[in-house]
Amino acid sequence: MSKQQQRWGISLSLSLGLTLAIGGVAPDCLRAQPRPVNGTNSQNVLFRTKRYVAQIIWRAGVPYMTVSNNGWRVLADVRAEVLPGRGATDEWTTYRAVSGDYLAYVRVSPTGAGAIEITQAGRRVTEEYTAIAPRSQPPPDSTVQRTTNILAFETVEYAVRVFRQAGNLYMNLHNKQTDRTDLQQVPVTRVQPSNGVIYRHDGASTVQAREDVQGRRSLLILRDNAIQYRGEAL
Repeated sequence: MSKQQQRWGISLSLSLGLTLAIGGVAPDCLRAQPRPVNGTNSQNVLFRTKRYVAQIIWRAGVPYMTVSNNGWRVLADVRAEVLPGRGATDEWTTYRAVSGDYLAYVRVSPTGAGAIEITQAGRRVTEEYTAIAPRSQPPPDSTVQRTTNILAFETVEYAVRVFRQAGNLYMNLHNKQTDRTDLQQVPVTRVQPSNGVIYRHDGASTVQAREDVQGRRSLLILRDNAIQYRGEAL
C-alpha cells in the first residue's frame, strides 16, 4: 500500500469516528439491521375468530393493525409493534396496538393458528382463537381415513357402534358388565329386509345391530343358531 493510500485510510477512519462521536448517523451498511422477532418479520396477517377479524399489514417495515368486531372496526390501520416472546418457549409472534384505552394483541403461531386479546381500560374484554385447523395438520383429502357413525346405541348390557371408514363398515361392541370391548373394528355386512336394516358381523358369534322402519333399535347375539342375547336400545 502506498503512503497516499494509507493517508486516505487514516482520514476516512478519523472522519467516521468523529461522525459517530458527535451523534451523527453512520452509513446504512454500518447500522444494526432490524432482527425478526420469533422468526417472523414483515409478514402480513389475516384471520377470523368467532367475533373478530384481525389484520396486520406491513408498510415500509412497520406493521399496521386493523381489528373488526362483528363487522364494526374498533381499530383501523393503527401502527403496531412486535413484542418479544412470552418466555423462552413461546414461538408465537405477538403484535400490539393501542388506540385510547383500547389495547389489542394479535398473536400468530408458526403453524398458522391465530389469537386475539382485547383489553379496555385495563380490563381484559376477550381472548379468542381461530377456529380453523393449524397448517401443520394435513388437509382433508382422499388419503385421510374419515370415520362416520352409521348407528350407535346402548342396551342395558352393551354399547354398540357401527361406523364407516375408508368406504368399509365396521362394528365396535362394548360389554358394560365386564367393562371390556368384545369386538373392536370388526367388519360388518349391511342387510336390508322390508322392515328395517341389519348390520351383521359373523364370527365366533353372529352379532346383529338392528333398526326397524319406526326407528327402534336392538342388539341380537346368536351362537350355533341359538339366541344368546337380545336387548332393546335404551
